[in-house]
Amino acid sequence: MLRAARTAIVGAALALWLCAAGSVTASAHTLFVGSDPPDGGVIYSAPDHVTLDFTSPIMLEASQATIADSEGRLTVIPDSDLRLDPQYPTRLVVKLPPLGHDSYRLSFKTRDSVDVHDTEGSIVFGITVAPALKSEAAASPAASGSEVLLRWLLFSGLAGLVGGLLLALFLLPGDVVNAVRARAQATALLVALSGAVLVVAGELGMLVLAVQGAGGVSRLPLQRLVMGSDFGTRLLTSSLLATGAVLLIAWLALGALRGRPIENVISSARRSGLSILTAASLRACLLAVALAGALGMSGHVGASTQPGLSDAVVRGAHLLSFSVWGGGLVAIVAAVAGNRHMPGGVAWAVLRRFSPIAAGALTVTVGSGLLMSGKEVASVTAALSTQYGIALLIKVGLVGLVALLGLRHAIKVACAPREGAGRFPLRSLGVEAAGALLVVLFGAFLGASFPAVGAQYDPPPAQQRLAAQTVDLRDLTVRLSVAPNQPGRNLVAVNVINKRRPVPARVTQVYVIVGDSLSGTRPALSSSSDQNGRYDVGSADRPPAHRSPPGGTLRDGVPTM
Repeated sequence: MLRAARTAIVGAALALWLCAAGSVTASAHTLFVGSDPPDGGVIYSAPDHVTLDFTSPIMLEASQATIADSEGRLTVIPDSDLRLDPQYPTRLVVKLPPLGHDSYRLSFKTRDSVDVHDTEGSIVFGITVAPALKSEAAASPAASGSEVLLRWLLFSGLAGLVGGLLLALFLLPGDVVNAVRARAQATALLVALSGAVLVVAGELGMLVLAVQGAGGVSRLPLQRLVMGSDFGTRLLTSSLLATGAVLLIAWLALGALRGRPIENVISSARRSGLSILTAASLRACLLAVALAGALGMSGHVGASTQPGLSDAVVRGAHLLSFSVWGGGLVAIVAAVAGNRHMPGGVAWAVLRRFSPIAAGALTVTVGSGLLMSGKEVASVTAALSTQYGIALLIKVGLVGLVALLGLRHAIKVACAPREGAGRFPLRSLGVEAAGALLVVLFGAFLGASFPAVGAQYDPPPAQQRLAAQTVDLRDLTVRLSVAPNQPGRNLVAVNVINKRRPVPARVTQVYVIVGDSLSGTRPALSSSSDQNGRYDVGSADRPPAHRSPPGGTLRDGVPTM
């Protein structure tokens, strides 16, 4: 058994290396952020391809596209005409069939490689004509009940793992009779063992769900899903960590069931110094912390394309702190309820030690949750009008109610005598623990749902006004205007006012040279009429917005006139 535990540690170390070496992209849902040609744009020659940009790396094997003209004739784009940009795995390149002068709608559906979730939508564009069709906002299917349940098992299992280890290795007083201490530790370690097993089972269930959702093994090979995606890297990491924790905790629980109590980790560190690094108890704790970080990588970061180390730390701290609070409650309730012969003073001593730890963990949970919510909800309107926002508000309310119950327990502990006289609040602690598990359920729903962010929640853009410029050229004041000053066809007009009186001669024609930094100078446009000093030059083409690489901001390539 000891050899198996050592093997598990080696495997867990390898998993940690994979976690550190792998990509740190982890938005649980992918957003569509732009295309070339842009949605609603007008172009003047048929393109041979369209590029679609997303916030997370996507899986080519699970991507589909179709294109329809203004009369509804639909063409399915073959899989061979879809490819990923070699420089940007967040960009899908769609090769188009020969197109004529018409308006078109390109519909797409793809799947991210982070959590294997669907994203679908469409764009419209016109070739020499304004688009007659309307695009559909990119959308993601509603959260499935199976995924919510599996995520609830994962997060509840982590809470049980962390809480059980906290009680067994940190909270029990050192002066407790060995038999009583061993029984309490055995119960707490069984809670931790059950939690680790739930994590392993939940990850296996997520793998099965991902394979089924991706169209089966024939559509998306299992090897590609596990070894060739961020989802597979995270799943392997967390599974190895959880498996290592199962073996180590089983070894510790077996000793406690045989009546051999385990020394408190802090006391053992003070006594043995660096030798504590070889102790199975400390290694189990380190595996639990690493597992919280690995599971945190499947959380939301809103629409962030490249979440950094700070995002990973916030998500991991959120899961770990909640597990300390909620899992600690579950472990204490299980230990006290499962050991009827536990002296009341021991139970009160455990609760007294746990109270400040729970307060600190709850503070970190609320603070990190607020930081993440700022990236997951675009506005107050989005919070009140979407399932995600409403679920988040309910979760916040539940946390507040459970926190009030925890405050009541903290006050009771502070007012109780040191020996803990009085009836132990087992029932109300059980209610607080049940409330914590209910909070986990809403957290699982949020993890499986599309966050309330995206272009559809952005404020409406300010209406672009007429672009105009006025200059004085000796005796003339010249005002040039462009309308509507948007990508596509624009009308160009010039007003010329002669300030000399009497006017020596009438201006008969005006020439405007159109150019930009990308395409250079174009042929001059000449005016066609003269009405009270206004010269209608005609129309000029303003190119579409020129996009920076995925993850950057959009900037308009404004022509110089």
